[in-house]
Amino acid sequence: MKLILGIIGLCLTTWLPAQEVLITRFQPGNYLADNLHLVELRCPGRNRVNVEGYLLVTRDYSVRLPKGAVVSASKPFVIGKMNSGDRPLDFELNSAPDFLIRFHLMETEGNYVALINRNGKMVDGFYYSPQPNVPFLPERDTSITFDRERLPFFLPPENRPIWGYLDARDDPNNEFERVQGKWTLKNASSTSEPTDITDLTLRYFDGIVTVKWASAFEKGVESYAIERSIDQKTFEQIGEVKAVGLSTEFNYYAFYDKNIELGRDYFYRIRSITEGEREMFSKLSSVRIEEGLEEFSMEVIVAPHSDGAELNLRFISAYSQEIRIKLLDERMSEVAILFQDYVTADQPNLLKVARRLPSGTYLVLASTETRRFGKEFVVK
Repeated sequence: MKLILGIIGLCLTTWLPAQEVLITRFQPGNYLADNLHLVELRCPGRNRVNVEGYLLVTRDYSVRLPKGAVVSASKPFVIGKMNSGDRPLDFELNSAPDFLIRFHLMETEGNYVALINRNGKMVDGFYYSPQPNVPFLPERDTSITFDRERLPFFLPPENRPIWGYLDARDDPNNEFERVQGKWTLKNASSTSEPTDITDLTLRYFDGIVTVKWASAFEKGVESYAIERSIDQKTFEQIGEVKAVGLSTEFNYYAFYDKNIELGRDYFYRIRSITEGEREMFSKLSSVRIEEGLEEFSMEVIVAPHSDGAELNLRFISAYSQEIRIKLLDERMSEVAILFQDYVTADQPNLLKVARRLPSGTYLVLASTETRRFGKEFVVK
């Protein structure tokens, strides 16, 4: 009898399907405007799962997970826009080479997150919206890597059981969690932390380093200290800016550092000064004090199709700064705003515009904090 049970147990072990990875947390935020975005993956089984090459797709982007990405039950695999002090990430989207911004033209509230394995099969997904039937699902699309490899994917209709759903409206502070198999909503601003310092950007121009940052919310914050280092180890406070103090909205701050030397690399961080002992630090950011750098470059890639043309853009900035990119027609009328966000210095960016362009002459106009750059192209 024991032998028979052993054989049956062996057969079950052999034929049971492998445990796939689950999405257990989704904080959509506003990807182009803040640093709140977060996705957490876990493995429900005991074994670790290698998710290298999997696609993570949201309404805002698609990205291929990197080499060495492993998910286990004991420790979540955390994916976010960029590291921010108290929020260590396993995968930082801001510096991912196989990352593609996706632009949706629909005004319907809501967002989704889907995980697709190397065979192109969706293994888990969740979406939210004020209504369960939404125009942004299903969707067939293609992710494009930095090396221009095309990765097609398909999202099944929203009535398939693989999708989780919650009735919720857009709110940058929304945080969705999977608890005992069911999705729940909690508000990220209910955290006990005094603030969340985001979007630290540096810009050197004409003898001045401009330091900009934002706070997602504030609870008893008195001020923000600007700290600088030349070796990433020893920091000195070089200034202080008074905080709003109590706020559930985004607040934006700036500081101007004139005490700098040409040829040096400087590292900056922001530290919150609170009424209690709790302090928060921003991520670390660096800038090189050097004149005459090529500030911005952009490449326009047009792929013809039978029903118009597909537009892809590659661009890179020598400085961490805000970039705004518009698409204009031959009459200089605005067709669309393609991009508006802070970018990190020397990090390549790839955009794919889902909308097909009809025949005509177009101008892609990129505006940095100091200049404008234009690229004209023709769709035949």
